[in-house]
Amino acid sequence: MHLDGGTDGKVNADNIIRFIHEQAGKKPLFLYMARREPHDPQFATEGFHQRYKAADIPLPVNFLPFHPFDNGDMTVRDEKTPAWPRTKENVSGKQNLYEFGGMHVPLIFAGPGIPKGETKSFAYLYDVYPTMCGLGGIPVLPELDAKSLVPVIAGKQAKVRDNLFTAYKNVQRSIRDERWKLIRYPQVNVTQLFDLQSDPHEMKNLAAEPESSAKVAELIALMQESQPQYGDNCALTVANPKPSEWTPPTGKEGTEPRKRKKKKSQ
Repeated sequence: MHLDGGTDGKVNADNIIRFIHEQAGKKPLFLYMARREPHDPQFATEGFHQRYKAADIPLPVNFLPFHPFDNGDMTVRDEKTPAWPRTKENVSGKQNLYEFGGMHVPLIFAGPGIPKGETKSFAYLYDVYPTMCGLGGIPVLPELDAKSLVPVIAGKQAKVRDNLFTAYKNVQRSIRDERWKLIRYPQVNVTQLFDLQSDPHEMKNLAAEPESSAKVAELIALMQESQPQYGDNCALTVANPKPSEWTPPTGKEGTEPRKRKKKKSQ
C-alpha cells in the first residue's frame, strides 16, 4: 500500500481506512503506520489550533525556560525550532531521558479477548512485536530479546521486567526500577538520582546527597550490568569531561521554524 503526502496526515489516514475496508474478511493482516507529526518541523492545521488553545493547556510542573546544564544535545533539530527562553506557548524537545520528557508513550491494545483496564508494567516499544504475535497465536523465536506483554494483559503476571534501561546517543544513559531512577551524562560528568515515588516529575536531584551514595552505586552497577544485554558499549565516564554549563545561542539563527518542501502526490 502506498502512503503519501498530506501535511496533517489526513491522506495517509484515509488510505489506511480504505485499505482496511478493502481487505476486511479476506485474510489476517497486520498494518503499521508511523506518523510524521511528532517530529520537526512541528505542524498542525488551523482546526487543531482552534481546538487546543495554548492558554488552556497547563504547563508541566517541572517546566524551565532553560535546561540547567548541557545534556549533550541541546541544539539539535527540533530543539532549534522555538527560541530560548522557552515560554508557555512554545514548549518542545524530547532529546532527554526524563519520565515526562519522552519516556512515557501511550501503549493501547484493544480487541477480542483483551480485558478493560490498565497496568504500570514496564515495556519497551519492541515488546509490541511478540505481544501482537501472542495475541494472534503466532509463535516467535525463543531467543528474541523482546518480551510478550500477553501475560500482563491476561492478568497472569504483574510485570515482565523489573527495570528499564534507556539510552540517547552517547550522551545519556538511564536505569530505573519501580521507585528509583538514575540518569548518567558521561560527557559532562553529571549524575541525577530521583525518587519517583515522592518526586514523579524528577525535580529534586538526590545524587549528591551523602545518604544517596549507596543507591547511586547500586544503580550504576545495574546500569553497567544492563549495557551488554543491549549491545551498549558507551563509557559511563570519560577522561576529559566537558563543562556542564550551557548558554543558549542568541539571535534568530537556528531558532526559526524551517519550511517543509511540498511533495507531489503520486
